[in-house]
Parts: sequence; structure tokens; C-alpha cells
Amino acid sequence: MKVTIIVPSNRPFKFKRFSDSFHYLGDLRDKITIHVSAQEPWKIDELQEYQHGSIIDSFSFHEKAYPTEMIKWRRAGMEANPNSDYYWFLDDDHQFANSSNSGLFRKTCFEYYKDVFEYLEKNQDVGVLSCRGYFGGYAWGYEIKKNPKNGLIATAHGGLFIKNIGLEKICPLELVNNVGALYESVLGYNTISNGYNFAKRYNSPTKTESVKHIGNDNLTYSKEVISKNNQKYVREKFDDPSWEHSSKKYPKGIEICLKKKFAEEN
Repeated sequence: MKVTIIVPSNRPFKFKRFSDSFHYLGDLRDKITIHVSAQEPWKIDELQEYQHGSIIDSFSFHEKAYPTEMIKWRRAGMEANPNSDYYWFLDDDHQFANSSNSGLFRKTCFEYYKDVFEYLEKNQDVGVLSCRGYFGGYAWGYEIKKNPKNGLIATAHGGLFIKNIGLEKICPLELVNNVGALYESVLGYNTISNGYNFAKRYNSPTKTESVKHIGNDNLTYSKEVISKNNQKYVREKFDDPSWEHSSKKYPKGIEICLKKKFAEEN
């Protein structure tokens, strides 16, 4: 199984910290390619040095944009790596770790993601897998659940895996001008709508800085920007004019897709 990590970055010093943690993936690293979708203050020669040093495998360079072009930067990574089986979306403030900080859940990143890779290989019907942190996952332990009641899709602490079912199915070209947050909802629900299941796992030991939320004092996450871009797309495509990310619910069109799939399988 070939996996491409796609990392948007406008903070070279944070990506350096992240890349210094890649060794915690052990021999899983041999199955992974890494793409950086970079913006200033990155410089082309810095990215080339990372590539020549085999720390990254590909990169794309993008002009600064605010609100951020979350869809465009991630689509660029997918375009550059069309032969991947899965795309793994992480941010430049992530860090792989040797173990979690929790006394209850002590898997290393190697152990945690080895489970994930094996699960995805055995469960080809899963098109989207969201790996989360500890919060909300005490009762789950390390279980991976298909189509949980909570339909929220996010990068969060452990990243988001999307099965490569074809670029235009996951991220149609029409989306590249969408700005702001909720790229996860768009790519995830598009994949699920093509007949795949959604899965979720908690207690990832991957570290990250504080997760931003809708309505934060940040234009990219503002309700105004989201309502005109990715939220609008989800509401219109999946026939749910009142859907919101914070509701933690699947949009109506996705609920219908999952119910139909469940009926066919049973």
C-alpha cells in the first residue's frame, strides 16, 4: 500500500520540527511519500534541499493567500501523486511521537499507524478514516469504528486518510477557488458519496498545537467565509441547507448514501 502525506505549510520552522519526527514511523516510512504544498516564507531552494535530502518527495509552491486556499493546496499534492492508494492529510504543526502523553493509551506512532495501515488494506470499503486525539475517545480505546453516529470529519491530532478513488471524484476541479476551512468535509463526503464507508479512531499519539474551530478570530475559519465556500458546497451537493460542521452530523445526502449501502450489504 502506497500512502502520500500531504502537508500545507507556510511555517518552515514548524515543518522542520515535524520532519525531525518522521523516524518515529519506523519502517512504515518506506510506504510513504511526502508532499509539501508550500507558501512564503518558504523559498524554492529550501524545498529543493529537503527533496535532495530525501526528506520530502515532491512539493508545489503557491502564492500567499488569505483566507487560505485549503482545497487548492491539498489538490496540488494529490495531482503530484496520482498513484497513491491513500492520501494522508496532516498539518505542519503536527509531530509524530514515540508514545502518547496519556497514561491510559501508550501506543507509539509506529504501532498506532501500523494498525491503521493494516486496517485500510483489509477494509477496502473504507474510503475515509479520521484519526483523532484523546478527547472523546476514552470508551473507544483503540477500536476503529465504521460509520459512527458522529459524522464530523477533521484532520485533528492524527490526520485524515482519504482513499484514492480518482482526483475528480474526491476533489473536482471546480473546487480549487473555494477558500477557507472545511476541506475535510468536502473531500470526505465526496468520497463517501461514491459508495465508501467512513471510519474513525481515537487516541492517536501524534502531537499538534491547538486545533482551530469555526468562528475563531481568523478569517480562514470565519463563519462568513465558510458559509460562502465549503459549507455552501456541502449544503448544496448533499441536499441539506441547514448543515453545519459543528453539528457533528452527516449531511442528509450522506445519511441516505450510508443507509443505502447498509441495506445493500444486509
